[in-house]
Amino acid sequence: MLRLILASALVALAIAQPYPTLQYGDCKSGGDSIIKVNLASVTPYPPVIPGVITLNLELETTKDIDNIDLDIKILRFEGGQFVEIPCLDGVGSCTIENVCGALSEEFPDGCPAEVPDCKCPFKPGTFALNGLQLDLSEVPEFIADIIAGSFNIKLELRDSTSKDSISCLEIKLDLKASCTGFLCGISKNLSKRSEERRVGKE
Repeated sequence: MLRLILASALVALAIAQPYPTLQYGDCKSGGDSIIKVNLASVTPYPPVIPGVITLNLELETTKDIDNIDLDIKILRFEGGQFVEIPCLDGVGSCTIENVCGALSEEFPDGCPAEVPDCKCPFKPGTFALNGLQLDLSEVPEFIADIIAGSFNIKLELRDSTSKDSISCLEIKLDLKASCTGFLCGISKNLSKRSEERRVGKE
């Protein structure tokens, strides 16, 4: 009985995903961000951690980008509502000042082969990443369980001098922990049957 109750709880969590598909859009007031996202996709979706994720991304910049700060706000769906994740040791809802300086420190020897441009100033044009693979297979399972869930992420660029917002991107997505073990098998079977019944009623 206990196993059945736990398995049912897992199914409920799996079904109650706020974001069945990757969502993104301009969140700047007036919709006049200088960075536009023309295309963004993640395979598989939702991303499974640990695992390998394939990213396709196309950005369009309409003005020179230099001398910028980045505000990151991350909300996680918990207990029926979204809760902001605080900034801890540079991870979470943080502000990164002097992004250009941080990029220069991160890539002192130039940009990686798969990244066409990684240093300021960024000129107007199109920036594309096609089939970029992110290997997250080394992420411990207990970490994956912690970060799995539904997230609303806001990335806002500000001019470092005036602090005015120049671009804002909102991303909504689910992250899934790799599922193993007896309870996971029951959960998958129950979830499949539930989906089959739902489709049969349509």
